[in-house]
Amino acid sequence: MALADASIFASVVPQVQHDMVAEAGPLARIAWFARGALFDEVQLRLIALPAITWALLALTGRRGDWLHWLAVLLTAFVAYPLIAHGYFAGLDWSVLTAMREVTLHAAAGVLWGWLCRRHGWMAGLVGHIAAHVSLQPLLSLL
Repeated sequence: MALADASIFASVVPQVQHDMVAEAGPLARIAWFARGALFDEVQLRLIALPAITWALLALTGRRGDWLHWLAVLLTAFVAYPLIAHGYFAGLDWSVLTAMREVTLHAAAGVLWGWLCRRHGWMAGLVGHIAAHVSLQPLLSLL
């Protein structure tokens, strides 16, 4: 992710990310990203995903893997943009910006989802926080 931001997406990395790396010390950065990741994980993985899954189950009356994957897609493409509206509204949109947001968030969502499914919610949360804390500072080095 850091390499993609430093090369392919360098011209569209949001200024807020550069500012956080430049201005905040390591502890402030950890606290800021930990808070954001925790809120995302609680809102999306612990509230939105089960609620959407339940609603789909209630509407269709059928169970199956397709129901789970449809709920994941609806969470990613409907619930996440609604929750992160402030972040998305602050971006200077272009084709490259859209490619960056979809690519990086899809890759991260798959990884955090796999960690959560394989090792539990806490593993997904810690992975989410660790990625922000370790990858964001690389922007200033690359």
